[in-house]
This record gives sequence, C-alpha cells and structure tokens, in this order.
Amino acid sequence: GLVEGNKFDYMRHSVAASGWQNDSYEARYNLVEQNSIGHAFDVHGGTDRGDGTTVAGNTITIHHNTVKALTNEAVRLRGIPYNKATINNNWFVKYGVNQINAQGKMETYRNLMRVERTLDKNSITP
Repeated sequence: GLVEGNKFDYMRHSVAASGWQNDSYEARYNLVEQNSIGHAFDVHGGTDRGDGTTVAGNTITIHHNTVKALTNEAVRLRGIPYNKATINNNWFVKYGVNQINAQGKMETYRNLMRVERTLDKNSITP
C-alpha cells in the first residue's frame, strides 16, 4: 500500500506491517512529529510472528519523510524482506534505521540523521 502526505504525532507506529512474505508498503512525504512513542515505520518479522522464519515483508520503500521523534529509531525492520527494503532521502532528527533479528536485503542512502538539516557528504552513496 501507499502511505503519502500524512502528519503523525502521538503514535506508537505511524506505519506498520505484520511482515508476511506478501506484505509491502511505500511511505513517502510524511511528517512524524516529535511526540512519537515508538518507531515511526515498522515491519514485523518471523521472530515476532513465531513462524520460524526471518521474513520481514516483501518490498518496503521509505523515502522523503521527516521524522522528528526523539526517543526511538525512525525505521525498524525486524528481519529480512523477501525482496528488499529501500530507505532513502529521509530526514531523521535523532535516530535512523535499525534492522534486528536478521540482516540483509536493506539499502539505506541519502538520509540525514541530525537536528541540522545539512547534508553530510559521508551519508551519500553514489
């Protein structure tokens, strides 16, 4: 599904998926305010479901979002997507991306991770 152009505040997860192999979403141009009480973008994995896999969704695309949350990472991927996860061109004020339970099939690039909105040359991958 597509989640576009929303303003979220006081949310545990602004966008989440159960992470089954056919679950996919694209989140773009959303604003998550500072009162978020959990990670803004979430994909559960096999460990959460107890199904003995590491699958965390199919295709996850998170781009051009602003996450002002101060207490949790902006994105949490709880396993390995069946296809891939791409997280790019976002502004994360404090915490960025975290992949837990298993690693792989995730690309992150051109994300800003600080209070200032100044592009860091080291965060750019050609």
